[in-house]
Amino acid sequence: RWAVGWGVGCGGVWKYQRMGPLGLYLAVQCGGSEHGQWVYRSGERAVTFEVLAFLALALIMSDVLRRQLRGQTKALGASLISLRVETDRRQSVEEDLRRLAYHDRLTGLPNRHRLHDDLQATLEAHATDQGALVLLDIDHFKAINDALGHAVGDEVLRSVAARLVAAAPADTHIAHFGGDEFALLLH
Repeated sequence: RWAVGWGVGCGGVWKYQRMGPLGLYLAVQCGGSEHGQWVYRSGERAVTFEVLAFLALALIMSDVLRRQLRGQTKALGASLISLRVETDRRQSVEEDLRRLAYHDRLTGLPNRHRLHDDLQATLEAHATDQGALVLLDIDHFKAINDALGHAVGDEVLRSVAARLVAAAPADTHIAHFGGDEFALLLH
């Protein structure tokens, strides 16, 4: 009763849950002590309540520890899930940044930086092979933008990019430099 009253009076259910097993143990221990004295005076050979109280304490504490472990396991599981979500989000952001750094947003083709890296790799790997770098630009593109607007100009750039991809050999690196400039790296 002392543990139950103290637990409820001093903060509610949480303290009751923590003090309840201790109060139960103290009650069994008190009764066990009296029973032990009686067994000792009577000369009987019997299991005393003190032994049972210790076993009860061990069972109660194992249950308390099991509940705490289950709670911590759930919290750890939730942390792992949030960590996986955050890791996936960061990987997605890194992939987006990598794509933005090396690809043209309008045409989807590799940009000047990517072509530079591809050219370096090609020159290092194929020092004796032959190849070509073809630079293209659209004549009078400014007139298209001025007369028909930037939306039409963007559509022309996307169309030229699609035609270059369709017409170029399979191992050709095609890049959009920006504006009306394109490049093809042929092996």
